[in-house]
This record gives sequence, C-alpha cells and structure tokens, in this order.
Amino acid sequence: MKKLDNIIYIIIKILGIIAITILSYIIIFTTMSLMNKIDFLEVLTDLSIYKIFYSITIKMFIPVILIVVIIAIPYLIIFIISIIILIIKYIKFKGKKKKQIITITALLILTICFTIKGIELFPLTNDYEIKVNSKINEISNIEVRNFLKKEIDGNKYIYVIKIRQSFPDDYNVQIHYKDITNKIEYAFLSDSNYDFIERNAKDITNELTMKSIILILVGYLLCIYLLKYVLKEFKRITIINDKTNEVI
Repeated sequence: MKKLDNIIYIIIKILGIIAITILSYIIIFTTMSLMNKIDFLEVLTDLSIYKIFYSITIKMFIPVILIVVIIAIPYLIIFIISIIILIIKYIKFKGKKKKQIITITALLILTICFTIKGIELFPLTNDYEIKVNSKINEISNIEVRNFLKKEIDGNKYIYVIKIRQSFPDDYNVQIHYKDITNKIEYAFLSDSNYDFIERNAKDITNELTMKSIILILVGYLLCIYLLKYVLKEFKRITIINDKTNEVI
C-alpha cells in the first residue's frame, strides 16, 4: 500500500482500538456493578482481589467519562472522514464490492444500535416497575389507583409505571398510558414515598443491568468483527487498485 493508504489504515485501526477499549471498560464496569448487587456472588465479592479490582473500576469511572467527552467530537470527525475515504475507495473500485458494502453497513448499524441501547438501559440508580395493564378505575390496588388519579386526568388505560431513583433520594416516575395513542406522563415521588414503592413496585435494577451487559457485549463483539472486516477490505481494495493503476 502507498504511504497515505498506510496512514489511513493505521488511523482506522486506532479508531477501532479506542472504541473497543472504551467498550471493554463499560462491560467491566456494568458487570462489576451487577456482581456487587447479586446475593449469590457474595463469596466472590468478599475476595480481596475483587475488592481491589472493583475499587479501581469505580475510581476510573469519572476519568473515563471525561476522556470520552473530550475525544467525542474529534473522534466523530475522524470517524466520518474515514468512512468517506472508504466510500470513495469503493466507488473507484471495479471489483467485487456490493456484498462487502452491505456487510459493513449492517455491522456498523448493529454495533451502534446494540451499544447505545445497552448504555441507555444501564441503571445508574435503582429502577422499579409497577405493571398495571388496566384502566385507572379498575385497578384493585387502592394505593396505586389513588396515586394515578392524582397524576392522570380521566379513566385512562395504564400499561406500566416506571420509577427511577434520582439524586439524592427522590424518584422520577414515568406513567405509560393510552389516550388514542401511547403516551407518557411524568411525575415525581419524594424519598418519603419509599414505602409505597417497596409495597407496590418490583425492583428491576439487576434485570436491566443484565440486559445492558448482554447488549453492550453483543455491540462489543460486533465492533471487533467490524474492525477486522473493514481493515481486511481496506487492504484488499487498496492493493487491487494499486495493481490496476500499475498496469494502466
């Protein structure tokens, strides 16, 4: 490959390694968070080596977030430029490329979707859920019914109430209901309402954390495969183009 192509190849590799490194940390952080909450892992979490590893992971949280924020814009710019360069190379390339372009596009979209959804699902605080699936006046639970009557006008059909602990100890509430179309009403509970949450809601924090880990892990594996595939394709079309130009 030519010198410029080698530089682009290295840049693409560096971009991929950065993404994989950050995703690796996110997976470790979310996994440690889950292990620290699940009772059946108490023996493991009591180990000194685990405590040291967990402490390092937690201490790195803010620095990693800051690094991500600082490099986000330049990373995105270089990433877009790299994609444009790859597209231009494919346009000039006369060989087999349709299947490869579809594969790269699909892998890129899936990697982004799985990763973003996984990060979005991860609960930084405790999450609770009250499944309702009923009109307000038909709810048998008096506490839940009275709460909804204060927050929602009319006898709407309620699907679910989602509650997320805020900072420091208050709770943000999402009431999912149907009023011609599916809608969300936002509400608030103070920390003094914890008894209401404990009696009526299910703690889904660990469940969400597990789903988050699985989605991020899938995105992580896709990212690795995408990087390998793009590097292989970049090298393939560059070498063939170089040979074609030499013949011409």
